[in-house]
Amino acid sequence: MKVCYNQETCFLEFILHSKPILMTRKETANFIHLAALSVQKAIDSNPLSRKSVTQLVPDLYVGRNQLQTAFKQLTKQTIKRYRLIKRMEAARDLLSSEVESVKEVALQCGYRNPGNFNKDFKEVFNKTPGEWLNDNLKNKYNGYNQNSHGDG
Repeated sequence: MKVCYNQETCFLEFILHSKPILMTRKETANFIHLAALSVQKAIDSNPLSRKSVTQLVPDLYVGRNQLQTAFKQLTKQTIKRYRLIKRMEAARDLLSSEVESVKEVALQCGYRNPGNFNKDFKEVFNKTPGEWLNDNLKNKYNGYNQNSHGDG
């Protein structure tokens, strides 16, 4: 006999078990929370991935709505927003290296259109990648000038 509190919680067959698993509401809630943590960890470890959530963490066995709700409770953001922020943080790190152009970073982040990359970057950081780079270079240059005019 399966315990189901609604249709979406009838995911209670694990790969390792051939029989249904009986879970209380609390156990089900914990299971869903662990699924949300798994998604967060997968995004954090590979922020530039363009794979879907089910491709990132294939053995979730959690309904989409339940996962979205648990993820938002965990991170205070939707999965989509969290992924965007992590992707843009990774893009900012690539831009900081000054090895890559904005266009190259956009491509590495999975954008075919640099305009869409610029829009998303600005949505997260309130600056375009070019503005961010200019500010970053100014700060680096100012720090260099201040350090080079020491006691000398």
